[in-house]
Amino acid sequence: MEQEGSPRFFNLTPGFQVWLLIILNFAAGGIIQLLSGVASLQWLNAGPDSGHSVLTGRMAIALYSCIAFLLPILVFANAIPAERFYWLKLHQKTSLTNYLIGAVVMILGVFSVDVVYNLIKAQVTMPELLEYEKLTAAYSDWLLKMPDMGNLFTALLFNALVPAVTEELFFRGGVQQASAGWLRNGHAAVWFTAIVFSFIHFDIIGFPARVLMGATLGYLFYFTGSLQVSVLAHFCFNAFTIIVSYLEQQNPSGFWASFKVPTVVGFVALGVIVLLLYVLFRNSRKIPSL
Repeated sequence: MEQEGSPRFFNLTPGFQVWLLIILNFAAGGIIQLLSGVASLQWLNAGPDSGHSVLTGRMAIALYSCIAFLLPILVFANAIPAERFYWLKLHQKTSLTNYLIGAVVMILGVFSVDVVYNLIKAQVTMPELLEYEKLTAAYSDWLLKMPDMGNLFTALLFNALVPAVTEELFFRGGVQQASAGWLRNGHAAVWFTAIVFSFIHFDIIGFPARVLMGATLGYLFYFTGSLQVSVLAHFCFNAFTIIVSYLEQQNPSGFWASFKVPTVVGFVALGVIVLLLYVLFRNSRKIPSL
């Protein structure tokens, strides 16, 4: 790992840095699509009707995350900021309280995101969007088939941990910090990054809910100065969703299989999230560069 103060390879303006990161992401995604056209690499597009196993699908998702998010930010961090990998603030530790708040915030976020998503979905009447949502749900259900503990473990590894690490490095560690220098406002950087985060997931119906999720992760990073907090929080969000799905499948007549998040619960959860973020705002240091 390079020491702080290492010379830059390229001295780019903050605005150019932001768009360079986004371009690198799209370029990496395009390369994956091209590779999936090769007969021996068609497993990269594994899905419900592809004939590939669920494990193959999970590994494909993890590989996509590494190529589309991890690779661009590692290239960027090694070539642009003077601090190199220190710039990402993944090494930055914080208090145990902050880690716990981050985890609780994003577990509560599962409920608020679910409510916002369903409220938006209920307003959608366009057949094309509803059909796309149906296909997305079918893919997600296939990816989360977990008949045993082994499948739960691989889902937590490939669909919870890997995306949490790679996406937080790219979005919060990279895009948010670069856009803070460009927009010269930490809050604007949080929301800009949240919008980019949601856009890159290509889910129109889920766009507002994912913006909310991205902004929450952004403020966890902004108010604690540690990428470890947002990585942990992102993992908790993914893991909680996966574990609930596992419990539903193991007991189809149980609590989680029939549980639907009441709208009031979602908004109460959102209120608690705002309160906890305010606690972080009051008690934690902000990132100096923001």
